[in-house]
Amino acid sequence: MSCYCYLYIFLVFCLFLELTESENPKVKVVTTAPKQRTREHQSPSTFSGDKKLLRDSEDAELVSLTPQVLIRGSEFWFGTQMISADGKLAPAVLSDGARLRQHVPKMQDFWIDIHSVTTAQFKSFVDATGYKTEAEKYRWSFVLDIEANNVTKKEVDSKEGLGRVKNAPHWMAVKGAFWRRPFGEKDKTSEKLGLMNHPVIHVSYQDAEEYCNWATGAADDIGPSVDNDLIHDVDEDGTALEAKTSHRQLRLPTDWEFEFAARGGLINATFPWGNDAPSFGTGESVKNINIWYEKDPKNKFPTENDASIDGYVGTAPAKSYAPNAYGLYNMIGNVWEWVLGGTPEQRTLRGGSYVDSLDGRYNHAVSVATKQTNSGDSSASNLGFRCASGGKLNIIREAYFLKEQAKRDKEQDARNAERNAKLNARKEELRQKQREAQRIEKEVTAQVQKQFEESNAKKNGDKNVGDGKAKRKRKPVQTGKNEHEPNEEL
Repeated sequence: MSCYCYLYIFLVFCLFLELTESENPKVKVVTTAPKQRTREHQSPSTFSGDKKLLRDSEDAELVSLTPQVLIRGSEFWFGTQMISADGKLAPAVLSDGARLRQHVPKMQDFWIDIHSVTTAQFKSFVDATGYKTEAEKYRWSFVLDIEANNVTKKEVDSKEGLGRVKNAPHWMAVKGAFWRRPFGEKDKTSEKLGLMNHPVIHVSYQDAEEYCNWATGAADDIGPSVDNDLIHDVDEDGTALEAKTSHRQLRLPTDWEFEFAARGGLINATFPWGNDAPSFGTGESVKNINIWYEKDPKNKFPTENDASIDGYVGTAPAKSYAPNAYGLYNMIGNVWEWVLGGTPEQRTLRGGSYVDSLDGRYNHAVSVATKQTNSGDSSASNLGFRCASGGKLNIIREAYFLKEQAKRDKEQDARNAERNAKLNARKEELRQKQREAQRIEKEVTAQVQKQFEESNAKKNGDKNVGDGKAKRKRKPVQTGKNEHEPNEEL
């Protein structure tokens, strides 16, 4: 076949593509497919990255994506730390769920949303794709007891209800609870409750990834995901960095990226603003974090969450309180946020939520290191997320680090198991020796007791014999006469 034939085929193909785009000018395609679920009970997602992203409909209400800022990478320490009054690193005592601090030699530059994805933004995603969350498919999600009404509580505790978490009864499995109906009540939607600017809740890890995939292709249609005014760094020549939204795959931030961003450039700090406890504003209201407070110490968790201190019983708006030095809102408190990585059975959440406390008295202690793991299909009224982009090396390095860490943990577990086995064998050996000593002691005691009893019996026998001889001496001497007759000689 001549080169002209190939050229003709190529031109026809280009013409076909041009006609296709002219017919569907609003359609965007994601080239990277989302991760597939591995659990048998989970049905395939209704939205997939290899399908069309946006419906060609005029009634879909679209909301701009969250602006992102560029975070310049550097080395940093991550994990649990607590600074003492003299500025030295004190022993880790907080129940924040993190490991002891570890060193990361270098973080690559990356972008991250300035706040978590809101209910309104997630609604745009659902309106554009028809996506159904896992909470909708399962037809229930977890709701905090204090946020539900009495009718819901009664239904949960009834025979037909789904009940509560055994070790945490303040969490109820509520039928019909999902992002649009956060507390399971049909007449109390997020719109009516004024929660559209709050973080979207009742979303699973899979739901969060699907949103990021959609937002990658939707950025050009519903607004940039980067705000030039919020870029905190400049290029080497001093000019402001340009916001680039094209060809940048949105995703969940990695574990390291989330903590690195939460620290706001501070080194070995406990909170995004430093090491001081949360500051209070006028009227004793907290200015920088949404966690659990009680007005009356008698009203322990989960009876009362004093809204007069931080302003909210449940979630706060996504842009509440003062941001950190990077311009990021609510990197700790408010809602737990999914981060990239893990397995379907064990995904990582960062930041803590309004259910947690400052010192760990209730649930987790909130700090920049706070984390926990949960199954990827979990959803609750305190779980949300935000998107990130760039920083591909961060994903690779962290995955390698976690792999090596898992290898080290496995080796350490093997050493611990071997040491425990030897220790248990030694303990068993000592127990056997103890049992043998007890047996011997028991036998010796029994023998001594027997000898003692025999000795006493012998002594008693000798005494009886002696008494008998004395009596015989007192008998009359027999002379051949009648023994009953007195002896004249005596």
